[in-house]
Amino acid sequence: WITPSPAITSSPLIISSGLTNCTSYQVKLRAVNGSGSGAASVAATLVPSTSTDFGSSWSQRASAADNEWQGVTYGNGLFVAVSSTGTGNRVMTSPDGFTWTIRTSAADNNWISVTYGNGLFVAVSNTGPGNRVMTSPDGITWTSRTTSAANNPWYSVTYGDGLFVAVSSLGTRNRVMTSPDGITWTLRTSAADNTWISVTYGNGLFVAVSTSGIGNRVMTSPDGITWTSRTSASNDNWSSVTYGNGLFVAVSTSGIGNRVMTSPDGITWTSRTSAADFDWRSVTYGNGLFVAVAQTGTGNRVMTSPDGITWTSRVSAADINWTSVTYGNGLFVAVSSNGTGNRVMTSGYNAVADAPVISAINARNNGAQVVFSNTASPYAPVISNYEYSTDDGSTWTALSPASSQSPLTITGLTNGTLYNIKIRAINSAGASCASSAVSVTPSLGTVPGAPTNLVVTPINTGGMIQFTAPANDGGSAITNYEYSTDNGATWITPSPAITSSPLIISSGLTNCTSYQVKLRAVNGSGSGAASVAATLVPSTSTDFGSSWSQRASAADNNWTSITYGNGLFVAVSNTGTGNRVMTSPDGITWTIRTSAADNIWISVTYGNGLFVAVSNTGTGNRVMTSPD
Repeated sequence: WITPSPAITSSPLIISSGLTNCTSYQVKLRAVNGSGSGAASVAATLVPSTSTDFGSSWSQRASAADNEWQGVTYGNGLFVAVSSTGTGNRVMTSPDGFTWTIRTSAADNNWISVTYGNGLFVAVSNTGPGNRVMTSPDGITWTSRTTSAANNPWYSVTYGDGLFVAVSSLGTRNRVMTSPDGITWTLRTSAADNTWISVTYGNGLFVAVSTSGIGNRVMTSPDGITWTSRTSASNDNWSSVTYGNGLFVAVSTSGIGNRVMTSPDGITWTSRTSAADFDWRSVTYGNGLFVAVAQTGTGNRVMTSPDGITWTSRVSAADINWTSVTYGNGLFVAVSSNGTGNRVMTSGYNAVADAPVISAINARNNGAQVVFSNTASPYAPVISNYEYSTDDGSTWTALSPASSQSPLTITGLTNGTLYNIKIRAINSAGASCASSAVSVTPSLGTVPGAPTNLVVTPINTGGMIQFTAPANDGGSAITNYEYSTDNGATWITPSPAITSSPLIISSGLTNCTSYQVKLRAVNGSGSGAASVAATLVPSTSTDFGSSWSQRASAADNNWTSITYGNGLFVAVSNTGTGNRVMTSPDGITWTIRTSAADNIWISVTYGNGLFVAVSNTGTGNRVMTSPD
């Protein structure tokens, strides 16, 4: 057992070094108290892999609504964001930072800040008739509190040492209120009548910062009740303050090169050079890193620092008004007040993809076909290509053209030679760990395996047979499918050739007569094994395509285009909030999907393993793609 130093008292625990990439470890945890070490957890498998720096890469996420999101926090396994706009829906929640659900706010106030403490989410507003606080035990059901201490414009709330503390931008020496339970609030005397915008708690001290005041844009309190003015590092517009790793850090929306200040005690403050002179709106701390987000800037509205002193610009997921950032469960989450369907961005360890799992390998003439799967991880960027090795991982070759779909085909091998094949996935973070090796010996090939999952639909003097292609193509591409209507006694070869489902027998059968239909695949080596028989009874029907049935769409959007590929129908729309795609495996039952942006999508097609849609609106994002 290894004891972390400094101690870890809450999730997550980070093993920052000392393990070997692509090696499997069985990890267990146990808690320690004054009586010693407790029972061990169940083991979990950890396979370390290459990743980019934490907080350096950001991905856009679909917000639950295009509200003006002002504040976000994390508590009790849930991210919660609050908004200053929206009709009855000024809260959204997410268990993972990726998928967000709209919630009913207690009132349509301008909710600016939210925090979590003592089992309660608490949000404050800068508007509302005596109800400028709302609380929730779960982030879902919210209750107005009419006991807000005053109708001040409350801009920030925090929790520390058993007390909720909120600060305000207006009021006569009463710009602080406190509550032990989030319900009953008491006005407190602020150190000055400054425009207090942000408050935090750390190391036994509440610290608030302001956008106004002469030399005193900081105030501190050991108990939230008695406040003392402190000299700020400069008279900049300090918009946010946080605490982490023994340091208070504040950021500003004004200043020349000095839009950060730090303090080890909340009292003595030092100016620091910001990564850029942007309108820094929010700063947080997590997992050894300070992260700030801005409302302005071109491509780099994030900056990070391991120590609060030296800051590095990062590429933001979009150039929109990022208003708040928080940290929870190994993830930074930021929210924005503008943007189309994409008002959330996240950053964790920007990991390579998980190692692929090879499920089958088929010998081919001078090659091999590899069937595989890959576990999707929200922390890993999209897979862009695969590489294969024919010498057990000593050397690697990238697929050209690139492909992110199974199966992959390897050519240029020698028949009769044994190869140990491995594959690995490629994304923007690098190459994944390799799959386990699978052996194959290329050969001239054999006939294909049997088709499966036959589904027959009777038509007039014929039938439509849907099927699944053989798992083993015998080592060469399938060139046709033959069918039998007499349980395999005789076979008919379609012309032109059929190379994918469905196969349609358009005529030649007798209505109301039972036929035992079988299929078999054909490749360069001949006809393969026959499928299991399926019963077909042709019957009178209208001509194919002449009779139509209504189906329930996934949403009442303006659907503009539809295509079919890889066993799936995909439709796109020019209306809807975050849901301008729907899919169906059969054209009958449809499921709504999150579109990449709320653009006016006008056309979609499928090719080379990829669905591609195009739009006539959007800024630099008028194409969206999906492999599935």
